[in-house]
Amino acid sequence: MVVAAGCGREPARPVLPNEPVGPEFPGEGEGEGEGEGEGEGEGEGEGEGEGEGEGEGEGEGEGESSEGDLGTVPPTSCGRVIDPAALLAERGGYGRGASGGDPARVYVVDTVSGGSTGSGNRGSLRRALESSERWWIVFDVDGEIRLDPERVEVLGNKTIDGRGADVAIDGSLRFTDQRNVIVTDVQLKNDRHIEACGQNGDAVVIMGTGGSSPADYSSQDFWFHHVDFHHGGDGLLDLRGATNVTISWSHFHDHSKGMLMWKDKDGGRSDGMRVTMHHNFVDRLTVRGPRFHYGLLHSFNNFVFEWYDHGVSCMDEAECFFEGNVWQARDRCSLLSVALDQCIDPAPCGDSDGGTASTALVTDDGDSRGFTRSVGDSLQNGAVLDIHQPERVTFVPGYPYAVETATTALSERIRANAGPRTTMCR
Repeated sequence: MVVAAGCGREPARPVLPNEPVGPEFPGEGEGEGEGEGEGEGEGEGEGEGEGEGEGEGEGEGEGESSEGDLGTVPPTSCGRVIDPAALLAERGGYGRGASGGDPARVYVVDTVSGGSTGSGNRGSLRRALESSERWWIVFDVDGEIRLDPERVEVLGNKTIDGRGADVAIDGSLRFTDQRNVIVTDVQLKNDRHIEACGQNGDAVVIMGTGGSSPADYSSQDFWFHHVDFHHGGDGLLDLRGATNVTISWSHFHDHSKGMLMWKDKDGGRSDGMRVTMHHNFVDRLTVRGPRFHYGLLHSFNNFVFEWYDHGVSCMDEAECFFEGNVWQARDRCSLLSVALDQCIDPAPCGDSDGGTASTALVTDDGDSRGFTRSVGDSLQNGAVLDIHQPERVTFVPGYPYAVETATTALSERIRANAGPRTTMCR
């Protein structure tokens, strides 16, 4: 354990209310419900599924270090604990191979400057992201970091670890032909393009070359965990040629088009794309929670809440496997309210011209249809799933996981705990 020891002691890593203590995927650590912290927590629920499916990766990445071992991180002002082992124990899904930066090479962000400043292993966030060093990035500041210029070309082999801090990164993080990245416990947004309602300024976009196999991809092994995605430009999180990606315990809100997972950067099909989504709160988006094409999507124990047009789309012969999700439609608008333009989409740049829809999952949204299978999903307030040729969804996820029963208690726990853990170690 590396300790930021500004308070002169080593604070215990707290356990959040109703959050599992140990690995979020039983079988990867000491077992269900056991973990690094103190106290007690719930296990991940009932049932396990295992298989030998595709999409496995080592996630070690490549990178050269130009400095010696930096040892323990210099003291910071609040005494936050940096415990890489506890974080890595929470990995799972197709992105479980991501190891991020080197825990022995800790970089401390000590300014909210959006430019490139600092020296050694302290300074601005931009400086760390653009570096070829295998940084494990932590924060000794709270507040908004408004990137200037707004786009950062982020290099691989990085961990952005905001546990215990309260940090919003405002700008566009772009990963092109990169591997092995972990982003946890921060807000990601890009509010510069909201009023324009155009196709610029994704909060996060991962681009690379793709193909029919995960091995073909130049961008792979990404894990987004306890992230708050909101107020982006065109999209919040777009994959344009990426594979072996896990998105977990994250909150998507205040946006129209959430996530596009589509063709690679050269316009080719992305049949080798592999994505796991679990325990996310997809909160009142208009559409794209996500819009998924070509590859394999495993979505379990997510709370998809009150979309305006539809919740998720599965297109272009993708195989989409849904397990134990809670889908809750919003109240339908009356014909009179639609006629009087009173059925308003609350999302920025939302679509208020057609009234709300009960369709949680679609397969025929302008492209060729995908294949969808649902097991144990809960449909609330009239939500409807478009289940299309479920026998064509033949993959078995090649990793251990446990599916909780889709209940109101699960959806409320996700609502309470998705997004950054800003009170950790305070």
